[in-house]
Amino acid sequence: ALNDGDRRRGNLLMLSGYAEQFAGENKGGISAFVRYIINQSENGLKSAAVQSASDTVKIMSIHASKGLQFPVCIVALNETAFSNNDTRNAALYSLEYGIGFKYYDEQAKEKYTTVGREVIVDFIYRKTSEEELRLFYVAMTRAEDMLYFTACANDPEKEIGNCLSGLRLSDGNLPENFYSLRSYLKWLITTSLVHPDGSEIRGAGAGLLISDTKSR
Repeated sequence: ALNDGDRRRGNLLMLSGYAEQFAGENKGGISAFVRYIINQSENGLKSAAVQSASDTVKIMSIHASKGLQFPVCIVALNETAFSNNDTRNAALYSLEYGIGFKYYDEQAKEKYTTVGREVIVDFIYRKTSEEELRLFYVAMTRAEDMLYFTACANDPEKEIGNCLSGLRLSDGNLPENFYSLRSYLKWLITTSLVHPDGSEIRGAGAGLLISDTKSR
C-alpha cells in the first residue's frame, strides 16, 4: 500500500470534485483549470486535502468538503438565515432589471422601497438561493452511510406551521417562491411535509399533495 494512501485518495476525490464543478461553470481549458485550482487553494483547499483513516471528527465548511466523502456526516446550524446584505442598499442594480431606488418622502423624512427595487431584491434572493441550494446539495452528498441534519428553533411547532401555511397557500405544492424560504431548515421542513415519510411532522396535513418519490 502507498504511504499516506487515504490522504492521497482524498486529494484525488477532491480534485475530481473541483474538476466537475469547473466544467459546469467555465468553458476554459487546462490553463484556466490550473488557475481555478490555485484560486481555490488560496481559499482553503489545502486544509480540505488532509484525510486519514484515523478515528477522528473533522469540522469543515461546505466549501472545504467538496470532493470528499465520509461515512457519517452531520450538517449543523441549518436554522441560520441566508445573508441578505446584498439587498440592504437604498439603490440596487442588476444587468437584467436595471437600477431600483428607495423613494425619499421629504415630508415624512422617511425612505420607502419601490416596485422597481423590490423586483431586483426578488431577483437577488432567487440567485443567492440557487447558490445556497447548490451548496446544500454538496453537503448532502458528502455522506456515504449516514446523514444527519441539526437545527435549533425557539418554537418548532410555529416553524412547521409557517411552512405548512406556505404549502397550503400554493395549493399543497412546493411553493413557486421556494427561493424566498431563507434557511436550510425551512427547506428541510417544507420538503419533508410533502414527503411520503413526513407524516410525523405533517400531522393531519389536509390539502397537501404528497410527492411521488421513492427517496427515503
